[in-house]
Amino acid sequence: MHGFIKIVILLTCMGVFWCFSDSFLVTEKPQRPRSAQQLKQDIIEVMGTLVEQESIAIETKAQIQRAFFNHIKACADGDKKSLFTRASTKQLQQVLKTLRQEEERYRKEQVEHKRLLAFVRSHMIT
Repeated sequence: MHGFIKIVILLTCMGVFWCFSDSFLVTEKPQRPRSAQQLKQDIIEVMGTLVEQESIAIETKAQIQRAFFNHIKACADGDKKSLFTRASTKQLQQVLKTLRQEEERYRKEQVEHKRLLAFVRSHMIT
């Protein structure tokens, strides 16, 4: 009998909540249409942000290139501390798998960048 009372109380609470659920919801205010000047400012702001992000991406990619070059150079010089002389077969397989995943991601990224470039060139004609 004790469990039945808990179920009844729970169902009653759920019913009360359901009845008043509309009052808990936040209604969205309709947005006013933006003026052309506001849209222009937003576009310039987003373009500036993209330029900053692209600069960071270029710097990071340059660091990646230097790291790759250092590993390749160490291997070519026969460095005993290089990845190729100290890693196990399992570790080498994991490195190869990760590099191939990154290679595929870079290819997709290049396609997206070319798409963005085509969009900017076609829609930003003065």
